[in-house]
Amino acid sequence: MVAMAKELLEVVKKELKEIARDPRLLLGVLLVPLIILPVMGLAMRGAMETFTAERRGYVAVLCLDRGGWGSRVLEDARFREGLAELGVELIELRGVTLSEALSMLESNTTLSALLVVPENFTESIVNMDRAKVEVYVSLKSIGLAGMSKGATIGSVVDLLKHRLSELLVADLGGSRPSFFVDPLEPIVSTIYRGRTLRGVRPEAFAGLASSQAFTISFVMLALLVLASQLVATSIASEREQKTLEALLTLPVSRATIIAGKLVGAMIVSVIGAAGFMLGLSFYMSSFIPPEAASEAARAVSAVLSIPVEGYVLLASSVLLSLVASLSIVVLLASLAEDVRSAQTLLSLVFIPLFLAALVAAFTAADLRSPLTWPLLIVPFTNPVVSAMLVINGTYLPVALSMVALLVETAAFIYLAASFYSSEKVLVVRLKLRPRREA
Repeated sequence: MVAMAKELLEVVKKELKEIARDPRLLLGVLLVPLIILPVMGLAMRGAMETFTAERRGYVAVLCLDRGGWGSRVLEDARFREGLAELGVELIELRGVTLSEALSMLESNTTLSALLVVPENFTESIVNMDRAKVEVYVSLKSIGLAGMSKGATIGSVVDLLKHRLSELLVADLGGSRPSFFVDPLEPIVSTIYRGRTLRGVRPEAFAGLASSQAFTISFVMLALLVLASQLVATSIASEREQKTLEALLTLPVSRATIIAGKLVGAMIVSVIGAAGFMLGLSFYMSSFIPPEAASEAARAVSAVLSIPVEGYVLLASSVLLSLVASLSIVVLLASLAEDVRSAQTLLSLVFIPLFLAALVAAFTAADLRSPLTWPLLIVPFTNPVVSAMLVINGTYLPVALSMVALLVETAAFIYLAASFYSSEKVLVVRLKLRPRREA
């Protein structure tokens, strides 16, 4: 048994030494726990801080009640104390109509929502009918901002309902317990891009829009990964099988060779972009079946539909990002000794950029985020941010980023052509093989 244990220990030591000498395995083991998970944690913490900050704000109140219950509960001291604990301040609107109040809500970026107490509020309370209150939430962007606004107004309505219930019990007794427990019927509507979605809660709408944008974004990322892996494997296979050197000795200019490789990459890009847009069009058309959808669901589907210019911008983003990314992949794969080394190099590049894409998915839909513009000019993350902005109806930043991508694509193509035109393509190697003991 002792001899077997010693033999096992020697084998384990040998395996550990092999792993330690192989940077391809060592990087993969260390990269995930030491870099990826902390960065993901920071991204989530930043997203939650944004969520918490967005919950604090101002809520406009338009009290049209002809009786006294509306103003009484809104001016109640304990109700105001509860609002202060939530970080919400009420702004009372006087002498304005409902349409004017809605216009103020859409144009004012500091207002989170509009709470409307109707004319028959007191009448409903006196008759012990559930009193209706209308709530309008204006969303400027999708994602965490919409969810946080929905949470904010939900907390305000719950507090209003709770305090009204306490006042009713104190004044009228407990003759109808069911009414006193739930005296309010809130009607929540979402305003987005100038359209009012009656009966659609902002958190539900933001969640639906975010899931739609996430689906589009990560399909784009999958397309980038697939195309990059194909190109890298092709070039690394030529390097490994010594056919690249033979190709470079043919009576063909190096510029023609790199042009052929990039044209092939572009063809892959065009096919990938066309396939993506075709699949996206089917996905969007079948998102909510009209025959099975309610009026609210059809309204949400109509608001989230992508117009022609949005499809053009998305297709341009996919195409330019693919061409720029594949130009980078051509350079990286040319430095690798074999297919495995090329895949390791791609992993070292892709993983940090995917982390940036993850952060973009949570924060970059809002142009106030400092990450939006930097992530728009990176080919690997541009499709993610572009999808979020197009779904959000914000086209100008995406169009401007196309100019930056064009410049970057031209620069990467020039670098690849220069590299293949020199002798460096034959002698430069980035060795990632295990170190051998002397």
